[in-house]
Amino acid sequence: MIARIIEISLRYRAVVLLGAFALLAAGLWSAFHLPIDAVPDITGVQVQINTEVPALAAEESEKLVTQPIELEMAGLPGMESMRSLTKFGLSQVTLDFKDGTDIYRARQLVAERLQGVLEKLPPGASAKLAPISTGPGEIFYYPFGGFGISFSLRYNWPRVTGMRCSSNSPVAPFCRSTRNVICVPGSPRIRLTVV
Repeated sequence: MIARIIEISLRYRAVVLLGAFALLAAGLWSAFHLPIDAVPDITGVQVQINTEVPALAAEESEKLVTQPIELEMAGLPGMESMRSLTKFGLSQVTLDFKDGTDIYRARQLVAERLQGVLEKLPPGASAKLAPISTGPGEIFYYPFGGFGISFSLRYNWPRVTGMRCSSNSPVAPFCRSTRNVICVPGSPRIRLTVV
């Protein structure tokens, strides 16, 4: 079988070369017209509602802001899932829609439903749709420190105090002064118990 293919290929060299060039041209054309990105967006159709709640604790924000928004958004056409995050000063509700849903249509539906809940929110709460973006670009959390924090303080006291000072001194105030940053919790206080 292979000997027969080689024999035909050698006999009709021009046809084989023409076919190879045609495949090469088709491959190059496809490579230049292929819509690729350096970092592909694997995020589905997602709409986020961010509500700044400056005067309420997380539990109160959950009851007075997050739950009413979730109840109002329940049953949106094309919505697959809904999740929320409530922290001090922030209520975030994320709605995931089916693939293929038009993002602008989904945002319009959410904005229409959001109008019905705005008067139920506590004074000072401002609910807004987040800009259209990918999942990794929404909220950034950073852990400061290293692995194995639960070690003996007798030998590592300078390391523990150094981590606390370096986290609170230059990093936290810089982050707090950044625009649109809501909450920058400091590192926990070091407690030394002498027995």
